[in-house]
Amino acid sequence: MEQLIELSPTEIKLAFVASCIEGTARRLGKSYQEIYARMKSVGMIANYILPNYEVLVTILFSALTRIATQHIFAP
Repeated sequence: MEQLIELSPTEIKLAFVASCIEGTARRLGKSYQEIYARMKSVGMIANYILPNYEVLVTILFSALTRIATQHIFAP
């Protein structure tokens, strides 16, 4: 039987930050290192993403379920 690994809340938040950085880098055609450095230099990670984690996850979940529902029931 497969054994599951339980992540701490901090690890989950850091994975979310990493996905934000990687998604932004992909969208802009930049390296994740450059985007991380830019986000860090303007305080985006420490002052926006991490403090607003719960709200951001809720918004993203809501948007994802709306998009999925539209595609599932699209004619």
